Amino acid sequence: MRAIKWGVTTTNPVTHSDLPKLKKRVGLSLLPSEQETLIHTALGPWCLQTFLEICAATGCRRGDVLALRWCDIRDNTAFVDRSLCQTKDGLIFKATKTEVPRKIALPPTMPEVIEAPAVWPGLPRRPRSGVRQPGRDATDA
Repeated sequence: MRAIKWGVTTTNPVTHSDLPKLKKRVGLSLLPSEQETLIHTALGPWCLQTFLEICAATGCRRGDVLALRWCDIRDNTAFVDRSLCQTKDGLIFKATKTEVPRKIALPPTMPEVIEAPAVWPGLPRRPRSGVRQPGRDATDA
């Protein structure tokens, strides 16, 4: 645009060029047996196996799974309406890629996976109705 403005040329050569052809990528997915092997042999943080199982069960992107809260999982259904994103300033919550909240049915085995005591060492677990929680009752003093 500057060349036209400065009188060096009368037309922009880019407007007459063709866009490069994009290479099509073949989608890759794991077989169920490969998925199970990946989950059960995962090494790393204490929560990696649970994270992989939730990803496999929901088909969500990693930021969507990382943004899930206990209140987003009700009646064996996950409600996905936000995503966790890493920026240069730190972690932020944002809308999902599609910006449309999703309701995803979880498999029947998911409650035992996410509520296993070994999954959340030292972290608050899902509050159970009718169960007295320390620090929440007036009688805890």
